[in-house]
Amino acid sequence: MIRIKSKKVGFRRCGIAHPAEFVEYPDDRFSKAEIAILKAEPMLIVEITKGKEKAPSDEYEAMTVDQIKEAISVFQPTQTLKDLKKAELIDILKAHKEASAGPSSKES
Repeated sequence: MIRIKSKKVGFRRCGIAHPAEFVEYPDDRFSKAEIAILKAEPMLIVEITKGKEKAPSDEYEAMTVDQIKEAISVFQPTQTLKDLKKAELIDILKAHKEASAGPSSKES
């Protein structure tokens, strides 16, 4: 993901007026040459994040720990969840969802 903000509202570079707040762009939005131009521009602050991005549609990431525990309590006693971290709780929910879905269409 590429995040860009301008030091001056509306400053234009690479055909875009950049606001004073960060705007996020997908990795493929700009060519390598455009990224080099943007990064070299002193009026812009450009951040490029590497690695796996979180899927914006990941419903579990948006949930609180208590909401996740409540969802798990439908199929597992809550006392077993006491010392688990959010990521571990999400893994439990995902595993249950996959097991409940039955055979996947990916295997075809």
